[in-house]
Amino acid sequence: MGFRNLEWALIARIMLLLITMSIPAFVVAQGWSEALVFWLPVFVFQVLDLLRFLRKTQTEFNQFIQSVHYRDFSRHFDVQQAYTQLQPLRKGFNEINSTFKTITLEKETQYHNLQKVMELVETGILSYYMENGEVVLMNESLRKLLHVPFTGAAPATTALI
Repeated sequence: MGFRNLEWALIARIMLLLITMSIPAFVVAQGWSEALVFWLPVFVFQVLDLLRFLRKTQTEFNQFIQSVHYRDFSRHFDVQQAYTQLQPLRKGFNEINSTFKTITLEKETQYHNLQKVMELVETGILSYYMENGEVVLMNESLRKLLHVPFTGAAPATTALI
């Protein structure tokens, strides 16, 4: 159907389905019950088309949830080809994906910068969890000073020693 408005497209499908469902009463009243053989495929097609139509938004929402779950923010939802009512939803999905992608890149850049600083600084630096005292990161200068082998963990809280 060529409707751009979601509600009108849905109303049109429901109206066609109602018309299709009223045909058997008319056909039987006229004594043409053999014609019902042709009616059944049309009815099945309309029901399946309505289900496909309604599941489209649900599928896109599930795809978005999966992309967030698996941190795959490369998914792009086409706003121009969507029904008018779905355009804000798709635009919102694209903005959220873009924001997550930017945050992830910033976080990776900060981590790499921290790693570079940790390599270059000659002062001993220790990173640990405040709650339990577990050492998370120690730079090479402190390792040499304390004669500790490399453990390669991620940074948490940083303190100068």
